[in-house]
Amino acid sequence: MTTTNTPTETSRPEPNVETLTLPELGQSLNKVTRDLKTKTIQVKDLRVKDMKALLKSYGRPMSGKREILLRRLQEYASDPEQWNDLFRPAKGHERGDISERRAGKSHAARKIIAQFGDKAPQTEFLPKKSGTRAAPPLTEAVKAVNNAWVKKVLDRSLPGGGMQSVVDKTEEHREQPEQMNTDPSTGTTVGDRETGVQTYGMGKADKGITGVRRLEKRVVDLNRGVLSELGEVKAQLHSMHTVMSAIGQMSPHPPPQFQATLPSRSVSYPETTPFSRHPTGNLYALRASSGSACIPFAPSSNMAHTSHAPQASNSFAAPSFAAHAGPSFAAHTPSFSAHASSSSAHASSSRSPSYYAFPDNASPLLSSALSGSLMTYPATPEGSSASIMPSPLSAATSALALPHGIPTKNLMFFDLDGVRIAFDKTTVPNPPQVSFADDISRLFREWHQSEHLTIGGWGIPIKHWGWFYKKRTHIKSHAWDVIRAKWNKWKSIVEERERFASDTVLWEKYSDPSGAHLNQQAILVRLQNNREADNKWDAAAALKFFGNDLTRQETHQYFMYRKRNIVEVCQKLEAIARKWRELLAEHPEIAQAWARMQAEETA
Repeated sequence: MTTTNTPTETSRPEPNVETLTLPELGQSLNKVTRDLKTKTIQVKDLRVKDMKALLKSYGRPMSGKREILLRRLQEYASDPEQWNDLFRPAKGHERGDISERRAGKSHAARKIIAQFGDKAPQTEFLPKKSGTRAAPPLTEAVKAVNNAWVKKVLDRSLPGGGMQSVVDKTEEHREQPEQMNTDPSTGTTVGDRETGVQTYGMGKADKGITGVRRLEKRVVDLNRGVLSELGEVKAQLHSMHTVMSAIGQMSPHPPPQFQATLPSRSVSYPETTPFSRHPTGNLYALRASSGSACIPFAPSSNMAHTSHAPQASNSFAAPSFAAHAGPSFAAHTPSFSAHASSSSAHASSSRSPSYYAFPDNASPLLSSALSGSLMTYPATPEGSSASIMPSPLSAATSALALPHGIPTKNLMFFDLDGVRIAFDKTTVPNPPQVSFADDISRLFREWHQSEHLTIGGWGIPIKHWGWFYKKRTHIKSHAWDVIRAKWNKWKSIVEERERFASDTVLWEKYSDPSGAHLNQQAILVRLQNNREADNKWDAAAALKFFGNDLTRQETHQYFMYRKRNIVEVCQKLEAIARKWRELLAEHPEIAQAWARMQAEETA
């Protein structure tokens, strides 16, 4: 193939300038001379979009940066054999195999099959997971184990000789002619009258096996029926128990076993005014079961009718629940408490902070109790020892004042330092807009006690904000993404503060030469620098202790992790330092060896 250079892009190429010689598009190929017209293009004049246009016109890939595109053009320009693709016809669609369904619908397909026959079968490997694969042959050891198991089963289920009797009787039936049941009147063979199945050649042993299996099936069916009936009875008893508990709560004169006494610190109310509910809460006490997310009704046998507060017993008393109205309501409301079992209370106290949510399909009685539609009790004069009955609920936890007007599907509880707060999850506000950039001391106080976020009348400390705004509680979907970075910065500063005895000692370290306290950003920068220095020192210590080989057996594989099913070794200083600190904390022998090494170097 010969080429004729016709520079169309640049009439006169400049010296020492890189150029590309490419074939012109749209030309016809001379079959005799096979000459091609070409054009010369200067590389410096080409932009990325020009390179992509040229590559597209020549049928080359167009992805990549400028260096990759230029390299493709250079390779194409230096290999004229690739230019022949410009004069070849485009590839057409290849006809696939003729399936049976296609052959039945197409006349042409049927004609092809009739003329050329079916497609020749091809030998292919079977898939690894296929139902047609043959089972592996049984070895003599496996056969012996299976025979022993069958013998044990037959010995237990069959009277007499077990498997040996079955074998003997089978041989006996083979030698003797088959005995058939015949009808004396007609002389014809009949089957088993109970099962309706003919028993040609069926011996007594076979009948025994069939009878045992039939009896076993009846026992299994009976057991299932009994369990089903017991489940229904249990559900009905639970429903009756719930109704009776609610009725007992609504009664103005509760039974003695459900009576409880007001504490010695009584509250006086006017005699002319009935003892009514608080505007934002109830005086009816609930108890949340520590083992369930909902609060079921159940009678409590630990309530005694006495004129004094209940004395402490061997059982562990669960923390009291807070009313929905908040501190102001709790201050004017006598609390009701009861003893709880130690195991239940321990399970409840182990979840701090925690919450409880009522199910959507709560019973009508529970819904009415939560909405505050139950009866009220008459007034109790000051100093009186008359008893007021709280809700007779499960004795697993302590008392809780019912919130007023909260739908059951929105009711949740939060454990704030031993106080159970009831609130409506739909009323949780957005994260507060607060800043401690210029007053870090206020952050130290409000981290443990704050009023910026109020839930159910109670101020929530900043350290618990994550509970309300993280996705796992399903209260706010994307609120934690807004305050996560800010909250983590506050947490770092508070953790640094807890390393010192007081604020004064802290500010002695985090102050400028003039004595002014550093702001939030300056403290964060210094903390980050300290972390980087500690990571460098710990990483160097780990490498020194293990001789720059973190894959040794003494490392207990602390510095190794798996990524894409490939075991790799930690490379970042931060990761090595973190694993080194974990190794020293969990393996005292390594910590002692490192201490001895440091002592030897110091000596």
